[in-house]
Amino acid sequence: MTTTLADNHQINVRVSGMDCAGCAKTVETALNKLPQVETAKVSAAREMAQIVLKDNNSELAQIEKTIKMLGFGAETLVPAVEKEAKLAPVSMSIQGMDCGGCAKTVEKALNGLPGLSDVKVSVGREQATFLHDPSLTPAADIQEIVKKLGFTAGTVATSASQATDGTRSSCCSTQQNGQVRCHSDVNDVTVREVKPSKAVSRWQNPKTIHAFQSAAVIGLAYIAMMVNETVGYYAFMAATIFALYPVAKRAFMAARFGAFFTIHMLMTLAAAGALIIGEQEEAAIVILLFMVGEMLEGVAADRARAGIKALGKLLPQTARVEQDKTEIEVPINQLRVGQTVVVRSGDRLPADGVILEGM
Repeated sequence: MTTTLADNHQINVRVSGMDCAGCAKTVETALNKLPQVETAKVSAAREMAQIVLKDNNSELAQIEKTIKMLGFGAETLVPAVEKEAKLAPVSMSIQGMDCGGCAKTVEKALNGLPGLSDVKVSVGREQATFLHDPSLTPAADIQEIVKKLGFTAGTVATSASQATDGTRSSCCSTQQNGQVRCHSDVNDVTVREVKPSKAVSRWQNPKTIHAFQSAAVIGLAYIAMMVNETVGYYAFMAATIFALYPVAKRAFMAARFGAFFTIHMLMTLAAAGALIIGEQEEAAIVILLFMVGEMLEGVAADRARAGIKALGKLLPQTARVEQDKTEIEVPINQLRVGQTVVVRSGDRLPADGVILEGM
C-alpha cells in the first residue's frame, strides 16, 4: 500500500539497531539520497530520524524500506505537526553553567530532541526556554539529558506569564495548589509557575568538590614520587584518571548528543595523549589547572548573575497604563507594544518607549 503525507512536510522515523555514530551516518547518507527527501538527520542515541520531505505527496514506504535494507528496524511515527503557533514556550532552570560554551552544549543537545524547537539557553538567567511537544519527548527525558551533561536541571514547566497567547491576562487565576488556571476564546489550560531548582553553594558544587579531591590525590602522588619513582609513576597515572573521569564523562555525553568539539573533549584528548606518551605528571597538572580554571570561572559567573539579579530588583513590578481615558495599574509582564504608559514624577520607567508628552 502506498502511504502519502497529507498535511506536513516533516516526519519522524524510529530507527532501531544503531550501535554507533557510524550507523547513524550510514542511514542519514542513504536517506538524503532518496528523491523525496529534502534533508534527513539521524541520531543513534535517540534512535530517531527526523526527515523533511520535498512535498506533501511523498511516499513514506520507500523510506522505511531503505532503512530496513541497511539492516535496521524502522517505524514511521505520526507525521510531525507544526505546533509552534499552538504550544506555549516552556522553561527549565539549569544550574552549573559557567560560560557560553556550557549553554551552547545544552542548546545543541536539546535542539536535536524530537518535539523540541526554538531552544534558547541563558547562562545569566540559568534557564532554558523552548517549545515542547511532550508526546514526542517527555519532560523527564529532557531533565535526564541535562543531568547527563553535568548540570542540575529543574522542573520543566509552562510559565504562567507565557500561557496561551504569551501573557498572564485577567482571565488567569491562581489556585490553592499553586497552579494558574487560564482560559481564552480558544482553549482552557492549566500551567505551573516555573520554580528554579534549589540553589547550591559554589563550595558544595560537585565540580568544586572534585577539584579539591583531585588536588589532594595529586599531592599524594607527589609524595609517592619522592618515596619511590616507580610507585610515583603509577600514582600519577591513577591521579590523572581520577581527575579526568568527570571531565571525560561530560565530553562523551556532549558528543553523544551532537556537541563533539567542546573544551571537555579537548582536555580529555590532551590528557589521554599525555598518558600515552608517558607524561602522567603533566597530564595530572593540566587537568587540575583546568578544573581550577572552571571553578574560578564559576565564581565569576555567580557574581555576574548576582549583579544582574540586583539590577532586576530595581525594575518596577507594575506599570500605570492609560486605557479608556483612565489609568489602571497592571503587572509589568502584561505590557503590550503600543500601549500608553503614564510615568509620574519620581517613578522608574517600566519599559522602553517613546515620550509622547512631558519631560
